[in-house]
Amino acid sequence: MNASPPLLQHSLLPLGVKSLTDTGWFSGYASTYAVDHHKDQVVPGAFSHTLKQWRQRQKLPLLLWNHRLEEPLGIWTHAQEDPQGLYVEGQLLMELQRAKEAYLLMKRNILSGLSIGFRILMARRLPATQVRKIYQLDLVEISLVTSPANAHARVLDLKAQPTFPL
Repeated sequence: MNASPPLLQHSLLPLGVKSLTDTGWFSGYASTYAVDHHKDQVVPGAFSHTLKQWRQRQKLPLLLWNHRLEEPLGIWTHAQEDPQGLYVEGQLLMELQRAKEAYLLMKRNILSGLSIGFRILMARRLPATQVRKIYQLDLVEISLVTSPANAHARVLDLKAQPTFPL
């Protein structure tokens, strides 16, 4: 019952590198619908309200290093909820030393974790499994992390340019 949906199996494959130029562009899943190590499970539709609010502000959440507000790494340029979870595209600001380090670690397949920082707006813990189903959340930031709570929340590709126009 806790097995990963078939759509998530690709997240266990090695990171795809589409270009050897150090542009800082990358994509992946910031969150998936799998149960994470904290027994939280974001459900489909949980991001719809918060993404609408971000679009109205004409911006996206912060791109941070390991959830540290004092360590921004770049910008998210695209975020959308799809059947697997929250798909994101972003660009590291390669002028920043930490961004250069993170990109090198990503290129070498050492760093690939993504994680969301959020406030829960609507959730329910299931007594039988103790899994907390998150039905609505307020997305605050999305971080590159060394160890994501959601094992399927990963960088999938490094790119020469974004897939979605800015």
